[in-house]
Amino acid sequence: TQFLCQFSNISECLPIEGQDSFTLTIWNPTIQPIEHVVRVPVTQKYSIRNPTGAIIPADLIPISEPIKNIPGRTSTAQYELLFRTPLPALGFNTYYFEARTDVTMEKKSTTRVIHNEACTLQNQYLRVEFDAQGNLNKITNLDKNFSVSFSAQGFYWYAAFQGNNSRPEFQSSGAYLFRPFTPNPLPVSSSRN
Repeated sequence: TQFLCQFSNISECLPIEGQDSFTLTIWNPTIQPIEHVVRVPVTQKYSIRNPTGAIIPADLIPISEPIKNIPGRTSTAQYELLFRTPLPALGFNTYYFEARTDVTMEKKSTTRVIHNEACTLQNQYLRVEFDAQGNLNKITNLDKNFSVSFSAQGFYWYAAFQGNNSRPEFQSSGAYLFRPFTPNPLPVSSSRN
């Protein structure tokens, strides 16, 4: 029997919940071969075998509380199993899942930011410099030894024109028309927090 996991975007796949074993087929509808990280919502720990039968590495991570509390989500899955898969162009791969009791789950780690520092990202073509507040300072093209400096940066929004669409001059701003009420942008926030 085949099932489609229609709600994988909210970490829900009811047909596989509680199953001791199942197969999962992943399809690539594009004309390019791709490598994809698959996220499978699960209620227990599994080992995964690829199409050749080899066990593949996977990470078992807890599903976040905001995802578990999405209205309409009925899944009891507490974890997602993540694994990387190469997919041929216009092709598929099938993976075989088997419940395991001897798989150890990593302890939840915590991240704590102590302080911000200026940083530079660089490859052979570009150098991008950020200040301690996370603002972009400068981009340098290393091939041409050309730099562009940035002095003011922020996130802004525009108040939308509230037209009634009765005539062209009363057309409101929306998905297909950017029509701000004033030409002055408003800051999203006055602080970085």
